[in-house]
Amino acid sequence: MKLFVADLDGTLLNEDNRVSEKSKEALKQLEQAGYIICLASGRVLSSVESIIQEAGVKALAIGNNGAIMSDEQRNIIYKNSIKKEVLKDIVTYLIDDDLVFHMYDNNTFYSNKLIKERVKHMVNPDGEDHVKYHIDKDISNYIEENNTDIYKINLQLDLKNNNEIKSKLESFRDIDAIMSGKDCTDVMAKDINKWDAINFYLKNSNKDIEKIVCIGDYDNDITMVENADVGIAMENGTSELKEVADYITSSNTDEGFSKAVDYILEK
Repeated sequence: MKLFVADLDGTLLNEDNRVSEKSKEALKQLEQAGYIICLASGRVLSSVESIIQEAGVKALAIGNNGAIMSDEQRNIIYKNSIKKEVLKDIVTYLIDDDLVFHMYDNNTFYSNKLIKERVKHMVNPDGEDHVKYHIDKDISNYIEENNTDIYKINLQLDLKNNNEIKSKLESFRDIDAIMSGKDCTDVMAKDINKWDAINFYLKNSNKDIEKIVCIGDYDNDITMVENADVGIAMENGTSELKEVADYITSSNTDEGFSKAVDYILEK
């Protein structure tokens, strides 16, 4: 059997945050060719699962940059949350510095304030939200009192401040801070990445996977692209990702995903 793993934003999804008809057809061609499909994103798990439903295929789902994974039946098979004591310290720092942040478990958005503009991409074509929301000015206490597992914290800042805040966050223990977009920093538990979630599946499923193809566009895709048998970068991807890729397809605004599938199926 073969495994095809695709990032979402900037990769499978087009400029309207939708799966184009050509990409839907490409996913079906992968199924017909015997590939297991996995969609892997920095997004909350429920958003990844909603896009799988929109695409009309069976697929594994990896959310929050590899911190949580579900199988084709939507059972959670892997998870690794931020340690509770570290989470409290980080949230205290973010609130004290008046930074806007989002935190996610598997299906809910937590924050001390809601800026809908930042989550407008997480809706179905019919306008239904991919996530639930819990907004509380004392969000740190709410998380602690309810023993909530948080798999990712996301901050969106301008590039200069993004780099400065990322450096500050890296001083906290047992976490990693990684840029998932030019204005996005994601915080997860130490050593979390998409490839580790993929590797968990490889070791714990009863599938004999003979070939792995991974495609992405940003630095949070580097580990899976460089470790795949065939690693593909989008033309709109970062230079760091392109350096480790075996093949570069066109951009996500030019049907780069379906062209990448054509390349793989023709090999």
